[in-house]
Amino acid sequence: MTAADLIHYSRQVGGMNRVATVINELADEMNPQQLNKTFVKVISLATLQRLGYLLDEILDRKELANQLYKVAMEAKIVFLRIPMVVNAGRKQIVFSKKWQIDNNIKIEIDE
Repeated sequence: MTAADLIHYSRQVGGMNRVATVINELADEMNPQQLNKTFVKVISLATLQRLGYLLDEILDRKELANQLYKVAMEAKIVFLRIPMVVNAGRKQIVFSKKWQIDNNIKIEIDE
């Protein structure tokens, strides 16, 4: 749940750049099998989409992202088009059709 919690509380922990940096470090320890139907049903839809987008498009953690997407589709979850960050303006940098995310900020990872 830590990765999902970071996404959900991104403003309180320092913003999406910090969240992406920490999740990038956590991803080495994440087990794709823990991304199961129970996981996708207990987190919010927006958190699920944002986590999937970060793993897939920003962090290039395809194995984790693909497992998350697969489980979401098996659970018949329907994604809604949402911004990556609420209240960051309407400027769209990239739209992810897969995750239905309008990435309205530039996300940078501290390495």
